Amino acid sequence: MIECENEFCIHWMEGNQCHFKAIALDARGCCTDCVLVDFQTDTLWLRRTQCLARFLREHENIK
Repeated sequence: MIECENEFCIHWMEGNQCHFKAIALDARGCCTDCVLVDFQTDTLWLRRTQCLARFLREHENIK
């Protein structure tokens, strides 16, 4: 299996693995077989806000 770190790709599996045995890369080295999970705008906005709040709490001494 191929190692993959893009958890937003539908081909990503637990353990940072790709479903494919082989993939194609573009000129920048990005996977051309990647299909991203489609989030609803409100879900994406909610999760982004939650993640930012957690980040700010964890790094409040960095300014």
